[in-house]
Amino acid sequence: MSKKLVPRALALFALCLALVSCGGGHSSGTASTSGPAGPGGPTTGAQPTVFDLQGGGQLIVNNDGTVVFQGTALSPGGATARFGGAQVFSGNGLVLERLGSSTGLSVADYGAWYAPNGPLTAMNFFAAGRGGPAVGSALPVSGSATYSGNYVAVLGSSPVSGPVTVTIRDFSAPTVGVAFSGPISTGGNGPLDRSTGTYTFAGQEIPRGGALNGQGALYGNSAPETAGTFSGATSSQPVGPSTSQPFNGSFGAHR
Repeated sequence: MSKKLVPRALALFALCLALVSCGGGHSSGTASTSGPAGPGGPTTGAQPTVFDLQGGGQLIVNNDGTVVFQGTALSPGGATARFGGAQVFSGNGLVLERLGSSTGLSVADYGAWYAPNGPLTAMNFFAAGRGGPAVGSALPVSGSATYSGNYVAVLGSSPVSGPVTVTIRDFSAPTVGVAFSGPISTGGNGPLDRSTGTYTFAGQEIPRGGALNGQGALYGNSAPETAGTFSGATSSQPVGPSTSQPFNGSFGAHR
């Protein structure tokens, strides 16, 4: 990428962040397994993996290890991950962390992108999956499922992580329950749309939890994995001075 193109690329990236930030914006995304190769991509052989993120942005993982995101070329570099154990890419002043493979996921993916020296409150989160959400015959028609995994988030001005559990009580009339524990301790419920393989959740289940809104999707044949994004605010403490901290993040889990 020439020096003349870098400001344009960064401008496009800034536009993407603005789009994603609108209305709470950290929407989970869908993905396909084909698409154009980005800069440094392969000229022959298998096609790269393309993640189209709702709210703006496209993540293209080329077979040579380079990554293209919203017009900005990213290559593996020496950036320090804010969330441990992540696969990190850096370049042109940006860092992308993909946590799916480091937390036992093979179909779904989740993580964050940010400027390495930027404020934590400017971090953006994504969730996606290969092949798009599971629909039709890829979804079980009955029974229940419990998914266990992890989340990463910014709580107030601190990076945090912890366990998440996603429960589908009945695939024939699906309601999804999502429960976070650890630094963010809250949960919610919402419907699963079988026609799209996606779900939303809101509210709280755990005592002293906070307001919560989120969305996710099921991925893979028979829906073995899920990933999503969420935002909200912790509730006031039951005793002492009233406190409340906003949070936003992403999660991934498998059966």
